[in-house]
Amino acid sequence: MKAKYNYTSPDYLSRIEHLASQYLSNQDIAISLGITVETFRKYASFNPEIGHTLAKARYLAKMILRDIDVPSPELFIEILNKCAESKAFGMEYGLTKRKILVWAKKSPEIASILKSSEYWLSLPNHKKWI
Repeated sequence: MKAKYNYTSPDYLSRIEHLASQYLSNQDIAISLGITVETFRKYASFNPEIGHTLAKARYLAKMILRDIDVPSPELFIEILNKCAESKAFGMEYGLTKRKILVWAKKSPEIASILKSSEYWLSLPNHKKWI
């Protein structure tokens, strides 16, 4: 059976990098590529460049969040929506309750967004945090 992609091509690695930089998990990347998670893992184990590409894209995306003192309200809403879509987003990118609380204390707009966010309100003990 012929492989769906050339799993070592620069084009394939570029697609993986783009998807990983959008905070997608390996499972979501596989689905976006139209392959099974098992196939993605199999070729990632044969080609270490896939792992390097994933790590690089996620590291660069993570740096964007780490370097933010307090995000703009627009960016914060985007971040909060990403957290709601994928529970792993916050953990993977170092977005802790503590960091969110610091942002909320520094910015009344962030605190207001949290108080009206369905995702935030669905979290256990959310009232203790702000």
